[in-house]
Amino acid sequence: MSLRSLDLYRDPIFPAILTACFIRDEVRKEKAYDAELAAFVERVKPLLEMENEEPPVLPDAPAVPDEDINFIKIKDLSPANNGSWRAVLLESLPGTRVKRKGDDVSISLETVTLDEVEYVVPFINHLLPVEGTDITVEASKPFRLPWRLAYEMDCPDCDFKETFYLGRHGEDSYMFKEILGEIRQGKVDPAILIDLVQRDDTELDFSRELYRCRNCSTLAVMKRLRLVTPDKTFSAAYNCPVCGERMSQVKRGHIASLDCPDCRKPLNLVSEKQWSGVPETEIIE
Repeated sequence: MSLRSLDLYRDPIFPAILTACFIRDEVRKEKAYDAELAAFVERVKPLLEMENEEPPVLPDAPAVPDEDINFIKIKDLSPANNGSWRAVLLESLPGTRVKRKGDDVSISLETVTLDEVEYVVPFINHLLPVEGTDITVEASKPFRLPWRLAYEMDCPDCDFKETFYLGRHGEDSYMFKEILGEIRQGKVDPAILIDLVQRDDTELDFSRELYRCRNCSTLAVMKRLRLVTPDKTFSAAYNCPVCGERMSQVKRGHIASLDCPDCRKPLNLVSEKQWSGVPETEIIE
């Protein structure tokens, strides 16, 4: 799982290995903090009561004692159910026999502010259960009338000739099952996978769409995938299978004005017709 906000904690040689924070005893930490806070208040009181023209120089606020924090190596960080995360320990947790090297452990990603800068920090929750990675999702109902159109294109100046089969019909259960298979194999945008695993109110909107590479002009039919939740929507991004650059979806109204990906000359729209009964495996690799 790739999360840019965690790059700070990645091993420079093995990026899948991260460093996580482990607070051995939350109760002891809170007691230590409360004691430091009480002492801090006692030190500040006299300074605040002094009638000085200049503001008093206050002592530093209390911090969590260093001996209560350990830094542990983890791997295979992945989203888990009920909004949690899970990982595998690469070393045993000090001061406890609950979790040893090689055990699965619950992880929380917490936002910490330091010098007015926010950081996302992985914390090990050794006493919490490790959640599963089940996915509960439904196919979103089409927001427009179901359609399937085949666009036959050829180039008058070279040998390029291709037919693009686009669209979907109703629930299109075959394609939905194929998408679920790809999700289980990890072939999905990580940002979509996180919500699919951590939430149970997600839907997937999908259809066959034509994409064009911004760099080399390669044309390819992709499964346009859009995550739908009650509070947001998110579309998957695709990279070119030839050069690796980002691809953009071609709107139906722009298909007739495409250039040839081989010679860059305008393509001819030979025919536009409805299609059905073509095995999906022959249309999308």
